[in-house]
Amino acid sequence: MTLRASLAYFAIRAFNGVVALLSIALLTRLLSPEDFGRYSLALSAATATASVCFQWLNTATSRFYASVEDPARIIGTAFRAWIVISAAVAMAAVACATLLPDFAGWKVPLLVALGASAFGVYNLGLQIANAQGSPRRYARLSNIRSAVALLATAAIITLGGGSQGALLATFLVTLLIGLAGGGFLSHAPASSDRDLRHAMLLYGLPQTATYLSIMTIDFADRFMLASWHGAASVAPYAASYDMTQQTVGVLLNVLYLASFPSVVKDWEQARMDDVRRSCTRLLLAASFTASLACTGLIAVAPVLVQVVLGPQIAAGAAELIPPIAIAIALGGLKAYCFDIPLQLQKRSKLLVTISIGMAAISVVGNLMFIPRFGALGAAWAAALAFGIGALSSLIAGRDCRLFDANVATLALRCVLACGVAVALMRTALPSLESSDWPSAVTLMVSGAAAMIVGVLTLLLFAPRQIRALLRSERRD
Repeated sequence: MTLRASLAYFAIRAFNGVVALLSIALLTRLLSPEDFGRYSLALSAATATASVCFQWLNTATSRFYASVEDPARIIGTAFRAWIVISAAVAMAAVACATLLPDFAGWKVPLLVALGASAFGVYNLGLQIANAQGSPRRYARLSNIRSAVALLATAAIITLGGGSQGALLATFLVTLLIGLAGGGFLSHAPASSDRDLRHAMLLYGLPQTATYLSIMTIDFADRFMLASWHGAASVAPYAASYDMTQQTVGVLLNVLYLASFPSVVKDWEQARMDDVRRSCTRLLLAASFTASLACTGLIAVAPVLVQVVLGPQIAAGAAELIPPIAIAIALGGLKAYCFDIPLQLQKRSKLLVTISIGMAAISVVGNLMFIPRFGALGAAWAAALAFGIGALSSLIAGRDCRLFDANVATLALRCVLACGVAVALMRTALPSLESSDWPSAVTLMVSGAAAMIVGVLTLLLFAPRQIRALLRSERRD
């Protein structure tokens, strides 16, 4: 992981994060809580379907890209696999719309199928750009899609298209940009490699259960909330979750994007010292980033929801952000750090087992907490599931010894630093809120103060670990 690569991906994801926050702000103001809840449920269904059906293909493509001499072989093989899976998803949607017309209406299954295929090809294009070590191409594909989707969604809603029109616009833009910008049309004539396809299937397909389990944790709570408390109850939870994902989740994903291709390359070439150095550096950077991101979000949550979310949805959202931030931080550390030793060793069955356990904990937690505590219960159930999953992955991969750091000590120091920083900021925040500043100015000032306090507390509680990270960056 080089600082230059991290900064490049951060700039890309920062732009996408800002666009996503603008989209949340727009939709929560133009749609009623019930309509926004339905929009979130349909988008969640499309995202979950895409993850279960296509994410294994993305992971396998990334894993095998470095070992294939001709890139056209793997791109052509992956594209043909996407076509076959998309056809199967479309047929399932048509069958659902025909056989169960009263379940969700005939339009919803077709929209979900379109969205799943669109996200599948778009994410596959991003994965290939990352495997090629091409942040610029990644940026073009990602930033253009985010900006055009926002403009199209705004236009459709303004013209009276409602939540389904917004979904259709988002999915069509994603599909077209994924196909054109991902380079698949130019590689479509490339022949599909049977041996490569077989190897990708053996590596990737067992992980389908993993992604199904992750999607269960990420989205089943929304459907349970809707079942018990109505679609309107989903709105503040979905908005808080998506807003937090665009900060904590994005920052951790940036570090992973900058690190994983080089880690795989070093692993394939048996340069174990380089692998350990990169993994340790990733662990330190991810831990500090998660701590700072959680500090900032939790500290300024009351002001943040007032600025970003519509007034009907902002009520009650602030209390959801702390457990959601913890959940996403733990989930990001697992997926983007602790799972790497298992991915490198191709221990797919173990990853599946851990993910199924996480999903089971999440479902049980939701069944126990949602009826009584509503959205807050769902948030804490997610935090519990991701926490146990992160610990399980860390323990399962310890024999590989890729992290030259005491993870327990590092975690304790980061938690202490985050706790102290949040306590200090929550003490000072009422005075900032009572000022005559506009809410946006209050948010910027309190956010900057939270980051400064967070850095200072990290320097106080984890000075040796920070020095180790800085020395590692200077060596590069």
